[in-house]
Order: sequence, then structure tokens, then C-alpha cells
Amino acid sequence: MTNFKTFAQAREAIETWVEFYNTERPHQALGYKSPAEYGAQFGDLVV
Repeated sequence: MTNFKTFAQAREAIETWVEFYNTERPHQALGYKSPAEYGAQFGDLVV
């Protein structure tokens, strides 16, 4: 559990975590690849 002194501090921590979760963290559903690694295998495909 984390206590934040301000909403801005909490917002910054959450944004950092979301960025990590969506780009670097391996996901089981993606074959234990990060979303960035998984997406890279499709090249310049834009969805």
C-alpha cells in the first residue's frame, strides 16, 4: 500500500506503472512477451 501526499504524486506514479505495464511487462497471454515485443513482430501494422 502506498500513501500519496497529493493527487499529482499519485497520478504520476500511476502513469509510470501503466507505461511499464503496457510496454515492458511480460504478459502470459502474449507468450510471456511484453506488448512492445509482441507488437514488433508485426512490423509497421497499425490497428
